Amino acid sequence: MNEGIILVGSAVAGSLLTIAIDKLVRPAFSKQNKNTLASYDSVRTELNSLEFERNLVAESAIKVDEAFNEKRIDVYERDKLLQRYTTQIEQFEERIDKYQDLLDVADLRNQRDNLTEMIN
Repeated sequence: MNEGIILVGSAVAGSLLTIAIDKLVRPAFSKQNKNTLASYDSVRTELNSLEFERNLVAESAIKVDEAFNEKRIDVYERDKLLQRYTTQIEQFEERIDKYQDLLDVADLRNQRDNLTEMIN
C-alpha cells in the first residue's frame, strides 16, 4: 500500500517537475527553434566568454593591489580602481549565474528525455 502511494507521489512530482522545467527552458531553447543545439552552443560560448572577461578583470584587480604594494599608485587610486573592478566582477557573476542556470536546466531536460527514451 505504502509503495503504491510512493509510486503515485513520485509520478506526480515528476510530472510537475517536467512542467516546471519546460516552462523555464522554453524561452531560452524554444521548440520552434530548429537550431536548439546551436542555441545551446551559443549560450555555452557566451558563458565561456563571460568567464574569460571576469577572469581578466580579476587579474586587473590583482595588478592594482600589486601596484599599490609597490607604491606605484596611492590609496585613492587603488580604492577607485578596486571599486570599479569589484562592480564589474559582480556584474559578470550575475550574468554567469543566469547563463549557467539556463544550461543546467537544459542539461536536466536532456537527461529527462534520455531517461524517458530508455524507459519506453
